[in-house]
Amino acid sequence: MKKGLIGAVVGVSIVLVLCGLGWLATWTTSTLENASLRRSLEEQSSSLAAVQARVKELESEKLDMEKMLQQKNTAIETASAKVTKLESDLAQAKSAPSKDRFFFYYAPKVKPQSFGVDKLDQYLANYKWPLGKYQLNVFDCSEMAAYLEWRLENEGFNTLIATGKSPDGKATKHAWLMVETSAGSYMPVEPTTVSVVRWSDPYFANYFTYERILKDIHEALALSDTEFDWWNSTG
Repeated sequence: MKKGLIGAVVGVSIVLVLCGLGWLATWTTSTLENASLRRSLEEQSSSLAAVQARVKELESEKLDMEKMLQQKNTAIETASAKVTKLESDLAQAKSAPSKDRFFFYYAPKVKPQSFGVDKLDQYLANYKWPLGKYQLNVFDCSEMAAYLEWRLENEGFNTLIATGKSPDGKATKHAWLMVETSAGSYMPVEPTTVSVVRWSDPYFANYFTYERILKDIHEALALSDTEFDWWNSTG
């Protein structure tokens, strides 16, 4: 009987051990699955945070682009208003007698001085002649130089008229501009092409070899009252 009882106890113990092992295996599997799930959730949370950060960056870039676009639109509107005003002024001046035209165009204007080669280049690059193409003895280099001198002065650029032998050697006489782009430093401007003469131009140095420098339209008219009177070429 004792042997039977011992056998029963041993049997029950084995059953309990096997049940415990089964529970342990189940608990271990569950724990591993939970750990894997946590890692997956953490990775997804990290990815979501990165996406949210990128969305914020794109929203900030969008706001910057909208602000830049607004500034450009404002600049375009301002420039369009100035063009309209100049066209109106030109139309009014064309109908005035020659003497009145001069005083109309050269009425004193106050504007802060402008500097910078790039700023000058940008202004000229966006400019087109409103008065027609080059016409010898009608609207040639001297009238073009005087006209551009007037325009650039009104934009704040300190501008001088230079005369002398043509820098490219193709003509005996020529007129061009010297524009102060920084304090005491000047860059030549070719009026017939409405462009800054850059350092890379093969004739760049020749633009600094001139016979006369005319400080303003009054000195130009004192030299010749028919060569620089561009306002008489407008109509």
